Amino acid sequence: MSSWEAALPIADVVPQANLARSPAFFPVSVTKLAVMSVCTFGLYQIYWFYKNWRLVKSRDQSRISPPWRSVLGLLFCYPLFRRVRFMAQQQAIATPSAALLFTAWIVATLLSYSPPPYLLLSFGSVLFMLPIQRAVNRINARIAPQHDPNRRFGALNIVIVLVGGLLAILSVIGAFIESVQA
Repeated sequence: MSSWEAALPIADVVPQANLARSPAFFPVSVTKLAVMSVCTFGLYQIYWFYKNWRLVKSRDQSRISPPWRSVLGLLFCYPLFRRVRFMAQQQAIATPSAALLFTAWIVATLLSYSPPPYLLLSFGSVLFMLPIQRAVNRINARIAPQHDPNRRFGALNIVIVLVGGLLAILSVIGAFIESVQA
């Protein structure tokens, strides 16, 4: 943990009583997180934040608002990454710096405001969530071994991947055509 991360307090991040019953954080395979994030143009990341904050609220019995923390992901990404990293450290699970992943995620996310074709780099923002999700999956496997790891793509996921994937491919083609004509 960096000195910057250590300076921020974490209040009762892991109430031990609730750990055995359900996963600590949102279970999803890293493949599914990556594919769904790209095919939804990042909207799945908002859903991911919501599901994680909802579990945090339930586990900690806190008064946080998961919908607001999800929509305002730029403000609440770091506290979530930090919670995951803290719990991972308690379980002796190695994780990269929450501050480093947060900074890289913010930069990649803000690239969506760049001109084409550079805005395509924002699709890579999910790459900085994957180490956190790997840690989440390891934490969940230890504390709730019977939980559903959410690896399969359901019918709705498949429709989203097909439609969103096609739109993503067309966006990539359009961004390069626009940059060539400019």
